[in-house]
This record gives sequence, structure tokens and C-alpha cells, in this order.
Amino acid sequence: MVWQGRDPLTGAARDALFISAGDARDLGVGEGDPVVVRSEIGTELRARAHVARIRAGNVQMFWPEANALIADPSRRRRVHPFWP
Repeated sequence: MVWQGRDPLTGAARDALFISAGDARDLGVGEGDPVVVRSEIGTELRARAHVARIRAGNVQMFWPEANALIADPSRRRRVHPFWP
């Protein structure tokens, strides 16, 4: 787990949403643009686009804050209750 504000491997900030160049272009999103990610359970998380080498049709967030977007299928709630 990285405790700093930036990932030492990628240089990405904690609020980075990794997205492919093609998907970013199709959505009209540029590097560093603010985006809102919504989950199936209605949780929203604000992030900034980070155009990266990632497969089209996918996005990636790897900080613990993103856990709030994942549903616990047995309870239909967020996985990590401490993150809003």
C-alpha cells in the first residue's frame, strides 16, 4: 500500500482514473480532466483522467478509496465502509 499522494511507480495521483487513449478521446476526456465514476450501487467517486496503456473498455483505480465503488453482493453495500 502506498501512503503518499502519488504512486512512485506510475507517478499518478491518488485520484487518478486510468483510461485508454481511445476511450478518453471517444468520451472527450483529456489528461487531468475531472471525471465522476458511478457504480452499480449508486456510489460516486470524483477522479481525474490519467491516460495510460490500458485495454480499451476498461478503467482502473488502485487506491483504497476506490473500494467504495465495489458492491458486496451478499449485502448490497460498499465493501469498505470507512470511505464515503
